[in-house]
Amino acid sequence: MIANVANIVQKGWCTGCGICELVCPSNAVEMFYDKIRGIYYPLIRAHRCNNCGLCLKVCFGAMISSVNYEKMRTYESILGKYLACYIGFATDKKIRFKASSGGIVTALLVFLLENKYVDGAIVTKIEAGNPPLAKAFVAKSKEEIIAASGSKYCPVLLNDAFKSLEPGKRYVFVGLPCQIFAVKRLAEFNKFVKDSIKLYIGLFCGGTPSYNGTIYLLRKYGLKDHNIQQIRYRGEGWPGSLRIQTRSESLNIPFTEYWPLISPWFHLSICMICIFGLSPQSDISCGDAWFPELVKKDKQGTSILVSRSDFGNKVLHEAEERHAVKLQQIHPSSVIKAQKAMILFKHYRLNARLRVLHLFQKDYKLKSSAYSINRINLSDYFDEIIMFIGRYLASHKNLWILFDLYRTALKGFTSFYAQLKCYLTYILRRL
Repeated sequence: MIANVANIVQKGWCTGCGICELVCPSNAVEMFYDKIRGIYYPLIRAHRCNNCGLCLKVCFGAMISSVNYEKMRTYESILGKYLACYIGFATDKKIRFKASSGGIVTALLVFLLENKYVDGAIVTKIEAGNPPLAKAFVAKSKEEIIAASGSKYCPVLLNDAFKSLEPGKRYVFVGLPCQIFAVKRLAEFNKFVKDSIKLYIGLFCGGTPSYNGTIYLLRKYGLKDHNIQQIRYRGEGWPGSLRIQTRSESLNIPFTEYWPLISPWFHLSICMICIFGLSPQSDISCGDAWFPELVKKDKQGTSILVSRSDFGNKVLHEAEERHAVKLQQIHPSSVIKAQKAMILFKHYRLNARLRVLHLFQKDYKLKSSAYSINRINLSDYFDEIIMFIGRYLASHKNLWILFDLYRTALKGFTSFYAQLKCYLTYILRRL
């Protein structure tokens, strides 16, 4: 039996983080970029692989394939372990305006660096190119941290950043839930990494689009020059906008306009079965405060924060005491309220999604407990089939014309569909 991540890649459950390359003791794993699918993936050198299985032990996709979904039904399990919950934002107005959702993560990183808690922050930057690729790096100054602020809606390669860590130095790592899992698992097998990472800050995540999502937007909005010089997916106010600069053209699209064009259509396959959107393994997790009252009036951005460890709580309180951030404690249920759309997608529609995926893609057959999370409405099946068809069209560049037509047809169908769902729900409740 082959004990490496090749099977995970074949099933489409790879996040492209590159941690498997770092943990491999025989240098059998090498990361590549797939231009067709718009993802990073590991290539296994079979002649070097000794089937030690370490790559599988750090792999988020391998973990998901064996997770007990039955245990994830409760409110507590959705939120995860926590000490306190807050809303807040950076007190520095420039940081708050430039970042994605209140600048709280950027402000915390600057606070940690300037107060000697860490020597660097492992964050993400986007390198110019066609397409512009995102990679983690170690920011060692306030300027580098601020320059790296803002969401990156594309896969991120982590391995080079961890190769550059210095002995005796302390770091804070900022990442998505899947990345936090992989790095913490790496730390279990690598004492140097364990001793180096002092704090994990997790970002809420509803799903990561492939690079094809960005390429689709370039085509959609008529940019002929795909050699990107600069790109920012969020920032410059809240909820922000996509800003792209090529050698000869520029583009500025509001977040609320472009995000529905790529989400969930271009999300990685693994995102469809991930239930850890609130980053439960981090010390501090953070995301947008999508409260209806804030959406209407907040133009600067406000974050939701969950402190999950004593050190994470200490950092938040000290950052507030030194006026780096402004915080207000909230009830844990408010976190669920603020992230209602993501919770609905990742938890309450998961049962129907798993069944639809299993129907069309046999690789999605998981443990039987996965199929008993909650009662399924007929409308959930309908939603998931619609999404599956759209994702299939989006995954093939030669079908993007059909994808556009499909989305246009869905818009015209929305009103009728909403009424149909209400009717079906009423009928099902009477049964």
